[in-house]
Amino acid sequence: MKTKAFLKIEEILVIGLALALLSSCLEIDGSKYYDNDITLLVASRESILGAEGGYHDKTIIIEVDSFGRILYGFIGVSHLYDDYTLAVGIVQTSDEKTVSYYDGVNMISKIYAWSTKEDELSDQIINANFNESMINDLKERNDWNEPLNPSNMFTTELRRNKNRPLSTRELNEMIEILPGDLNSSDLVLLSQDKEGRLLFIGQEYSDDGEYGSAFLIMLDKDKMIMPNMGIIEISKNQIEDPWQVLLEFKLANSWAFH
Repeated sequence: MKTKAFLKIEEILVIGLALALLSSCLEIDGSKYYDNDITLLVASRESILGAEGGYHDKTIIIEVDSFGRILYGFIGVSHLYDDYTLAVGIVQTSDEKTVSYYDGVNMISKIYAWSTKEDELSDQIINANFNESMINDLKERNDWNEPLNPSNMFTTELRRNKNRPLSTRELNEMIEILPGDLNSSDLVLLSQDKEGRLLFIGQEYSDDGEYGSAFLIMLDKDKMIMPNMGIIEISKNQIEDPWQVLLEFKLANSWAFH
């Protein structure tokens, strides 16, 4: 028979476990991350599709150079298509508040078919999908084992508040002029450049749980939709390289890469 003291210890352990589980999920700009490598996940979210934050987003550190750069693998699932995003990326520096990388050249990626081991990510999977030449090219573009060069870095703040750059009123005003049937909860802020441009992704989600059209949206420093290419609809049939899609959208809207 359990004593009162034993029951009290059990209660404390259960509460401690619950708090630990809650603390393992961190929300940044509306994306919920369940991984310890938050800086790597945020850098991925800003660079490729399929990294909007979620239970299936995982990272693995592959290598660290002599100046502290991190070469890492990423796997994540997006409702934009029915497969995973698999990628390799490089982070230049990071701390408790920011992460820095070479925007536009910091990742290589591909769409990766569903498997029975949904969360599987290992060096073997990375090596089977990205050969040594591809990894070496990525390293060269990111100054691997060279002195750090802050002037080439894109630095992003690890914002803890959902969609902080826009007020609720501004979000609602933007939604009114967007195509499709979006609401503010369907929008995720992916990134903000140093000149104030805001990059969002949004996807329709019906009451019966079905996902619809998805859009990339770019706002200028005055929080107006960029002219010409400020909104594009994206279809899973158009996505071959999740990194290339975001890169081309940024280039079309004069994104400040560093």
